[in-house]
Amino acid sequence: MIRLRSAKVALIRSGVQSVIFEGLRPLISQQASGSGWP
Repeated sequence: MIRLRSAKVALIRSGVQSVIFEGLRPLISQQASGSGWP
């Protein structure tokens, strides 16, 4: 059960990270082009 719970938490965490990343990508790309990031 503990392993299943940790797997579920990891899945949720990765989903949240992907959503946040997709949401922040435009802002990051704007800042990157403005501040000279690669």
